[in-house]
Amino acid sequence: MKDEKTIILADDHQLFAEGIFSMLNNTEYKVVGYAADGIALLNMLNGFVPDVVLLDINMPRMNGIESAKKIKALYPDVKIIMLTMYTEQGFYNAAIKNNFDGYLLKNIQRSELIDAIEKVLNGEKVFPPIDNNNLVIDKSDQSNTIGAINSLTAREREVLKLIANQMTMAEIAEKLFLSQHTIETYRKNLLRKLNQRNTLGLALLAVSNGIN
Repeated sequence: MKDEKTIILADDHQLFAEGIFSMLNNTEYKVVGYAADGIALLNMLNGFVPDVVLLDINMPRMNGIESAKKIKALYPDVKIIMLTMYTEQGFYNAAIKNNFDGYLLKNIQRSELIDAIEKVLNGEKVFPPIDNNNLVIDKSDQSNTIGAINSLTAREREVLKLIANQMTMAEIAEKLFLSQHTIETYRKNLLRKLNQRNTLGLALLAVSNGIN
């Protein structure tokens, strides 16, 4: 058996995390740490840098895209594989744009996960083809997205940038010297104008379009 390669897993669903531990049991890949949110993940890496990080996108305190970007900046040799249920092309594109190493859906088989880990450790990228019916093509044309972003007011764009930087509504209100109710109104307007369902969608849309 080859020398064990170390993995840290970040996901706020403990049962899923336990499933990953089970998948990798008795392989050359050893899960040495688990974090339930993005901040805990970064703190963990202060003490130990693994070969691979597997992480979800939707996590508390700091989402997976932002966590992965920080990891790549601090530890460029660490391989990053997004392991998620999100099938939207925008998230997929953000992972490619930020030079992550892979993007896998959580319903993959054990053999597929092990194969993906082996490939990224060998310097390959693991991104399933966009037209393989596992990932859906974003129905909103990219030009429409750019147009929607360009239509934002200066204040809306400022609020969007602060959302992308993981600030809460209360923190944004304090920074901009506005009421939290006013900031919440801006957030609702952004959701409507940019056709997003939640704050995470706003943050990832901003990051994937260079607003951060």
